[in-house]
This record gives sequence, C-alpha cells and structure tokens, in this order.
Amino acid sequence: MSKFLFVLVGFAFGAIAGGVVAPSILSEPAPTPVAPAPREEVAAEPEKPRETPPPVEEFTADDSDWGAVLSSIPTDELPALTGSVSGTVRTESGEPLAGVTIRSSTSERPESYEYKSEHEAGIEEYLSNSARLYRWRRALRQETTSGADGSYTLTGLAEEFSYSFSAEAEGYQVRAEGRGRAKVGDTVDFTAKAQGKIRLSIVTPSGEEPKSANIRLETGAQGPRHSMHWTPRKPEIDVDFGTFILHVTSGEEFAAEPQSITIEKGVVQELEIALKGRTGIKIEVVYPPDENTDNNTNSVIYWAKSRTINEPEELKTKGTQAWVHRGAASVWDMPAGEYSVGIASSWDGEIDTVQTVSVAEGETAKCTFQIEGPDRSKMVVVWVYDHEGNMMRNVQFMTTLKSANGGRNSRGIQARRKRDGSYWVDLGKERQDVIEGNAEGEVTLEVNAGPNRRSLPITALGEDLEVRLGAPATLNVLIANYVGSEHEGQISLQLVPRVESDPNDPYGMMRHSSYVRHHNGRPQIDDEGRATLGPVEEGSYELLVQAKSSSRRWEMNQLDTIPIDLTAGENSTQITLPQLFSVTFVIEGKTEGVSLSLRKPEERWGRNSQQPDENGRATFDAVVAGEYVAQINGPNIAGMMKIQVPTSGEIAWAPQEINAYHVSINDEDGNYANAGLEDGDLIIGVGDIRFEEQKQLSILQLKARTEDEVTIVVLRGGQELEITTESETFNDYQKAGGWLQPTAQ
Repeated sequence: MSKFLFVLVGFAFGAIAGGVVAPSILSEPAPTPVAPAPREEVAAEPEKPRETPPPVEEFTADDSDWGAVLSSIPTDELPALTGSVSGTVRTESGEPLAGVTIRSSTSERPESYEYKSEHEAGIEEYLSNSARLYRWRRALRQETTSGADGSYTLTGLAEEFSYSFSAEAEGYQVRAEGRGRAKVGDTVDFTAKAQGKIRLSIVTPSGEEPKSANIRLETGAQGPRHSMHWTPRKPEIDVDFGTFILHVTSGEEFAAEPQSITIEKGVVQELEIALKGRTGIKIEVVYPPDENTDNNTNSVIYWAKSRTINEPEELKTKGTQAWVHRGAASVWDMPAGEYSVGIASSWDGEIDTVQTVSVAEGETAKCTFQIEGPDRSKMVVVWVYDHEGNMMRNVQFMTTLKSANGGRNSRGIQARRKRDGSYWVDLGKERQDVIEGNAEGEVTLEVNAGPNRRSLPITALGEDLEVRLGAPATLNVLIANYVGSEHEGQISLQLVPRVESDPNDPYGMMRHSSYVRHHNGRPQIDDEGRATLGPVEEGSYELLVQAKSSSRRWEMNQLDTIPIDLTAGENSTQITLPQLFSVTFVIEGKTEGVSLSLRKPEERWGRNSQQPDENGRATFDAVVAGEYVAQINGPNIAGMMKIQVPTSGEIAWAPQEINAYHVSINDEDGNYANAGLEDGDLIIGVGDIRFEEQKQLSILQLKARTEDEVTIVVLRGGQELEITTESETFNDYQKAGGWLQPTAQ
C-alpha cells in the first residue's frame, strides 16, 4: 500500500472538497528541523542530501487498488439517516421543471474527528484522517430527481447536520432560493433559468487542440464577467442569452482575439477559435540550494524598454514590477522589442542583476536569474519554536520603525526561509541605518505564528533571535442571558491581545490595528450561548463583545471589553449581555449627503455612522445604556447634541453649536500636560477670539503653524483662564500626550 501514499495527499484534498482530482506526487520529504547555527553548545548538523523518490505509477480513482486503499481505512460510525428535505424546481415563469438532479452535501465533521496538520500528526496519520473524513462525507451525500410537477424529496439525511443543496439540468442554470443550506424538515426551492449553448473548437498555432482552455464572457467594460472551463471532451458550454465579448486563453502562452457573440434561444453557437502566441517574457529564478523556494515570494522583477534605461537604479524607478512566486514570474501582452529585466531579492533591496531580453511578436522569451545567498551581516535570523520545541512553519513578520519625532512606519515583510527552518529577515536600508546608528529611531520586529505574536526590539544585525511560544490556551464562553435576548445570531465574540495605551499613539490607532491583525476569528455561538475561542498562546487578552449592525451587515457595535488572563489548557468564563436599546433621530429639512454618528463622551471616534432615510430618520441599534454624544456632518450643516440612553421615543434633532475643544490627557509628560492643560478642560478661544461656530476651531491650528507662541482661552471648573504656550504644543500630535475633541460648551 506504500505506493499509494504519495498519491493520497492530492486525492484527499480534492476529494474532500467534493470531487476526485488527479493525484499529486510529493517530490521530496519535508526537511528535518535542526538547531540554529552557529551555536556554541550545539554544532550545526550537515544538510541531508535530497532524495529522489521512486517513480509512482499513475492510476485513476476507479483503479481496484485505489478502492482497496480506501476500504482499508476505517471511518466513523454513521448517524441515523432517516431525515428528508423537500422542495420544488420551477422556471423563472413559474412552470414546474422535471428531470432536475438535486444533490445534498455537508462539510461538517464527526464529533470524534480532531484536525491535525501533517506536521502535527505525521504523514501516515494525516493521510489516514483525510481519507476517513472523505469517506464520511461521501456517505452522507444524497441525490434525487424532480418529478413531473417539479417537486422532489431528498431522503437519507442525518438530522443533526446542516446541508448544502445544489441542482443541475441540461439547458438551465438552477439555483436555490435563499442560502441553499437547510436542515432536515426544511423546504429548499429552486429556480431554473434557461440558457443557450456554445460549442467551441479550439486550436493552437501548431494546429493541435489544447488540453484545456479558460473561457471568459463579458457584457462590457463595467459589466459582469463569467468564467468557464473548456476541454476537448466537453466542448459545449451553457451560457445566458444575450450579447457578450468572448475571451479565450490556454495556459499563459496562448490567447485568441476577443470577439462579440450573441446567444439566442434554441440555437447552438458553433465557433472555431484560433489561439495565437502571446508576446511576453517568462522568468525563472534559481535560489540557493539551502533555501525553501516556496517561501521566497518577496523577490521582485523590474522590466522596461531598454532604450529608456541606462542604470539599474533607473530601472527600479521607471520599470514595471512583477512579483516572483515559487521561483517564477511572467510578463505578457507587451509590444515586441528589446527590454531590460532586473531582479531584486526583496522589495527594499537593490537590483542585483540586469539582463537584456529581445521579445518577438507572438513569441515567449525566457531568461533565468540566479539569486545569491543573502549577506548575513545585513539580516536578522529568526528561529521560531512552539511550546514543545517543534520548529514552526508559515511564520509571518511585520517591522515597525519609530522615528525620533515619535512617528511610526509599519509594514509586512517576507522573510527568506532556509531549509534548516530558520527565517532570514531583510529589514531594508532605512531600518538598517537606524540599527547601525546612522539614523535616530527604534526598530521592532513582530513575529506572527498563527494566533501568537512576539514583538522583538532589534538592536543589531547579523544576530540569531530565538522565539519560543507559550503553551496553547482556549477560552470557553457562556453568555448567560443569550437565550431569549432577541439578539440570537447577532452577537459576536473576539479575543485580542491586551495592548497597553501608548502615549505616542494618542488616538489609539496602533491599538486598533492590532485588533484587526491579531485575532482568532469570530467563533460561532451555539443555540445555548456557548462559544470556544482559540487556541491562542497563554497570556493577557481582551474579550470583545460585539453586536452586528442591522443596517450594515459588515459593521459591528462594541458592547463590552472584558480583560481575560489565559493559562495553558482550557479556560472558562461567563458573561452577561447588557440590555440593548435602539435610538432613532428625526432630522428636519434636506438630509442628502448628511451623516450622523454616535459616541460616548470619552471616545475619540463615533460608532457606525448612519445616513438618514427619505423621512429624515437615522436609527442606531444595539446601544448600551449611558450618556452619548450625537454629531452630524454634511453640506452646510454641523452640530452635536448630548442624549441619555434609554430614550423615550424618537429624538428630534436639536443640535448645539460646536464651539470648543474638549481636552483629553493620557500622558502627563506630553506636550498638552506640560503646557498646563488638564484632562476635561475646554478650549473656548484663541487670543481675543472666542469660538462661536465649528469652522472657527481651525484658527487654533492656523496660529500654531504661523506664530511662535499661542495664547488659548481655557474653561476649567466654570472659570476662564489664559495659557500661553509654544506653537509646537499643537503641531506634533505624536508628542501631544492626549487629543482634542470638537464639542459644545
């Protein structure tokens, strides 16, 4: 059975997705991790020679040997298959349609199934689990056909699972109404849309049929696009009625001239397509033998007409870029001529080599670049291990440069992964200058391994950094009052690392971005209000409780933030949803282009903005009780008003004039505090000018940019006082140590 193990990987992934695919062959075993080198206590192990696997005999999924392989792998006991789903298939005009094939499938797993990657489980256990899951899902699939009245009943379904349903019929596009997912006892109806047919005969410039081709139909430059697959065995394609622009390509190197076609009812369009060679360049990139080329996607190709380029640096400035992926890149549909082609080993790197390539019309030119090994003295070498000491793969990196004036510049970076498991990170020249003392600032490297992350200060180049992650932890959450709350299905939980406030980030921008980058998704909350988050690394987190916006399904309203300390293994907590209210504002007059936001007084930013409807109503749902500030913005309109939630009925919009700045202090050593401002102060004027409307607030910024000193009028505890300070106080928000919020006096 060993000769089938290589084939099983490709089959398992494709088959689980829903169909049998051509077997893929593992060309070599995964490299064995070794200890970081150089190390005094552990000598570097020599790299093992790469073994060439024996040839594997190809066979199809119908091969009797293949059936024996699947039969030899046990599957889980199937549940009782006694349920059914019914429905009707009708045409767009409402007529019943007979002979439609309806199928059910499920992506759910048996309770005993525990996913493990090939690195966690080992190849044999991983392959066995994959085949086991495939057999389970195949056994749960059912199929039937609609009758003369268009009705069908699909039997043999398990009651505890939800299913996806699909249907097909010759000459029709059949789609389920609604989501196309249901459970036992539900009704799933289908609508069939009549389609036309085209039969394509496709040949390459040599007169041979290609093995396959991609078909794309467009209804115009801005219209929808439809993509399909063509093979000589299936030359007919079902398409909607109408007029389209037909595009045909085969592989990268061949394409046909676009042409207009019209699909009519009852007519099979027969088309002969002559493919032509595309004018382009294919680039092969050869990496050092000790590097994993699959991971080296950070190399960049630059190309431009040779007559416009004299130096490599000019090519990087004027040239067009193309990313290298798995050791290859390509450029297509370019005018024939002579081109300069160069390669840089990283986005920030210099162009190492430039070649001149001649490209003929309708032909593909080829060139090869040999990437030299990186200069270790300019790199940071990172080794990442899990809590059991296993070397981790698929690690991602982000680097942040904090300049001397407090500014931040963050970006993701691709590392060069060596076959020994280490990651060689090129931070780029700007950050290298800071580390080597040629410029002021601080450089940190953020290591992201799945849900885990580490932030490392970088003070030297050429050194080895070792990251050992803590043990995984999970959090079981019970929402005590979830059932009967009338918010079932609308609540979301999110677990994010706890980030302390940063005086140099007064608006919380970096803290907010960490929410976006580092979370483990929003788990499904079950019918009893239970959810499991993780696994994540043990440590300090915040549990964000959010509610979906009814007006904008992609927006979330923040309900609560709960500090959570997780230890290794399972952790549990119980939370209670706060009472949620709906708040509706009614705005008189024209509301075109107007938006309304709602925030708590201490918040810098308003929650999801709303546009009033045609009756001037703007509604915020899932609002927690408390004091809020509503602010309106639009053409020739601005204002704010304070409200208390819950409210009694709709709120007629009666805004106060925005005529002051509310001062918030979060760093006692910041510019605002050093100037004498205190948390809660109101800035109501500058010099002899008292603010009367919102547009006058800009006078403060104007004077701060044009004068050396600024005198501001502050209202504190009902008393006015004047403070004179350097203009720099209001010119550098990174050193402000707080923020100014427009408000009403």
